[in-house]
Amino acid sequence: MQGQIITKRVHDWLKKYSRGEVEFPEHLVKQYILNVEKKISKKRPEFRLRLSNLGRPTCQLQSEKLELPKKPRNEYQRMYTFMVGDMSEQWLILVMQAAGIELDYDIPVTLQIGGYIINGTVDVIIDGKVYDIKTMSSKSFQMYTNFGGFKDIAEDDPF
Repeated sequence: MQGQIITKRVHDWLKKYSRGEVEFPEHLVKQYILNVEKKISKKRPEFRLRLSNLGRPTCQLQSEKLELPKKPRNEYQRMYTFMVGDMSEQWLILVMQAAGIELDYDIPVTLQIGGYIINGTVDVIIDGKVYDIKTMSSKSFQMYTNFGGFKDIAEDDPF
């Protein structure tokens, strides 16, 4: 139910925006630009376990850590997909804020497993509920269309 309310507020605000009835507040636009700059200027880190790669097969993680050659593929397409996903996520956060939805985003989190600390971030928290924003993967998007938030991710996270 909460997800449907969020979606309705976003859709209503975007309709008003497309008709010229509302504008993005300047302070939110400035924060959006800072967020985008941070995403674009992020350097590729050395291998580490992250919350987003925990579900991968061990052999894949080992190969990545050892920097073994990967199957030839269109690497710029992958980079493009991730960048468009990151920018879309930032834009959606901007729209939700402009629509008056109170939220926290990009919250650092840690998980300790066997003495090893794994760092990551939560996409967004609205009314105490964690949401994982999916912008580029149709399978992931379809999986979370019932807006179950973390409950759905905990039950069946494809990542």
